[in-house]
Parts: sequence; C-alpha cells; structure tokens
Amino acid sequence: MTTIVVEWHAKSMRVMNSYKTYKCINDINLQQTLDGTAHTTSNKSDFDRTPLYQQQSAAITPVNRPFWNNNLRVPITTNLRNFLIISGFFYALWGTIAFSLQTAIVVNSYSTYYNGFWTGIFFIVAGILMTIIGFQSSYPILRLLRFYIVNLTLCAFAFSFSMINYAISTRCTSRTSRYCDDNLASNLKFMLMITFNIGLIHTVVNMIVISKEHKKMLTQFSSNILI
Repeated sequence: MTTIVVEWHAKSMRVMNSYKTYKCINDINLQQTLDGTAHTTSNKSDFDRTPLYQQQSAAITPVNRPFWNNNLRVPITTNLRNFLIISGFFYALWGTIAFSLQTAIVVNSYSTYYNGFWTGIFFIVAGILMTIIGFQSSYPILRLLRFYIVNLTLCAFAFSFSMINYAISTRCTSRTSRYCDDNLASNLKFMLMITFNIGLIHTVVNMIVISKEHKKMLTQFSSNILI
C-alpha cells in the first residue's frame, strides 16, 4: 500500500512539474508577443510623429506667383526708351489728326458718333503717358500691355463707327451745316477711317514688342531664381 501511495505521489509531482513548465513557456511566448505588438505600436507612433519631409520624398516644383508678373519692373533700356518715345509721338499725332478730321466733318457735314473726338483725346493722352514712361529707369511693363489692350478695343470701336457713319451718313444741307460740302465730308470720313486703321496696326505692333520684352524679362527672372 505504501508503495502505491509513493508511486502515485511521484506521478502527481511529474504532472505538476510538466504543467509548470508548459505554463512558463506560454508566459514567455505571450510576453514576447506582447512585446512585439508594443514594439510595432511604438514604431507606428514614431512614424506618426515623424515629420512629413522624413516620411516621404516629394518633388519640389516652382510655384507660379501672378503678382511677380504684374509687379515685375522691367528696366527701360535705350532701345526700349527710344521705342516708347517714338511710339508715343505717333500716338499723339494720330490723336491730333483724328480730332482735327472729326472737327472738319462736323463743320462740313452731319455726324452722329463724334468718335474722332473721344478717340483722338485718348490717343493724345496715351502718347503723353508713353513718353513719360520712356524717360523712367524701370516700369511694370505688363500694365502698359493692358493699356494697349484697352487702346486696341477703343480703336476697333472707333473704326467700326467710322465705317457705319461713312456708309449711312445723312447728306448735309444749308440748314444743317453752315459749310455744306458732301464730297469733302466723304473724303474726310474716309481719311478718319484710315487714321483709325493705322492706329489699330500701330497698337498691335506695340503689343508685340512689349510682350517680347516682358517674356524676356520673365525668363531672366526665372533663371536667376534657379541659380
């Protein structure tokens, strides 16, 4: 009986030792698993705290800033100065001719549009402004380009009104005009159309020249930034 009790006790001890060993191994594996998860979580948190420029590489591209183009002052070189002064002189000349022709048309005929007056005054003012800009050392030349766009629009309207006035104008009589000369009035209206046409061509040439100067300066400005 004693032998049986001893053998049973020995078996019980072996079972308990096996259970303790199994439990210890499981605890170690569980701890390793938890440690791995914590390490992974820590890595993720560290990644979240990592600055964006360290997480990924991004290509840096130049950003277009429109105010650079608008406020970029272009140096007035000698050639550009001569161009602006000569162009301003001819602008004032076209304006004076248009104003004078319109005055002669009103005197010798009947006019309903009077486009030579307001267009002529605008041409004269434009010529004076261009001459003033020509004597400056630098100027935001894009503003001058926008001014030419307005001038081109006014010239187009004036030319259209001159054609209409030339085609459907009322013949003058001694009651409507003190100096009635239909032939002279027709010639004057035709000359006024030619003047506006020359003004259109002149404005287009000015826009082309100023656009080239502006693009050239933007290219130099971009090159300096890249350097």
